Amino acid sequence: MEYENRVKVAEAQLTKAREDFEIYKEGPDLEEIKIAQARLNNANESLEAAQSALGDLELSARFEGVISEISVNEGEWVTPGQPIILLADLENLQIETTDLNEIDAARVSEGDPVIVTFDAIPDLVIKGNVVSIATKASAGTGVNYKVTIILDEIPEKLRWDMTAFVDIQVE
Repeated sequence: MEYENRVKVAEAQLTKAREDFEIYKEGPDLEEIKIAQARLNNANESLEAAQSALGDLELSARFEGVISEISVNEGEWVTPGQPIILLADLENLQIETTDLNEIDAARVSEGDPVIVTFDAIPDLVIKGNVVSIATKASAGTGVNYKVTIILDEIPEKLRWDMTAFVDIQVE
């Protein structure tokens, strides 16, 4: 009985194979090829659109750093230009003074050496240089200018927004 069933299945497969042969012996139907090609093109376009949409969900930065602040929550919509994170480049910390008065600003030049000390790290003294001086006074009381200082070395214990005291060495 088992062999009879095998024979019947084989005969059915042979019949199906002969039918398929008759259908395809003169080559594929051009209309079916066009439909299949259209489906393939549509699938490729859908894939590209999905990959593009996925790329829109990815944030990237121009430099490596440490995320120090997150301004949005998961699932929130954001608009172009809206701050998402605050990324700190802790390898290149700089000091910004906001209290250089106009008399001193006229005497200070880019490249002038500085000595920097910190409230939080009292035994630490770091050397650096003035890298820029604002061309316009900062808003607020008095006429004060922002000066940016780059440090010769970044101490391990130094953190962003720590208070620094800057002594600019002018000639």
